[in-house]
Amino acid sequence: MSEEYNFLTVNADQTPEKIFEDLKKPILELLHNRLTKGKKPK
Repeated sequence: MSEEYNFLTVNADQTPEKIFEDLKKPILELLHNRLTKGKKPK
């Protein structure tokens, strides 16, 4: 299912801090792409 829906998998055996670090970059990229895609060109 993760491949079908393009889910990001994480190692849950890590500390919460490490999991957060692993997730931060993909989340920021997703947000950036959604914000810039929605802007109208000037």
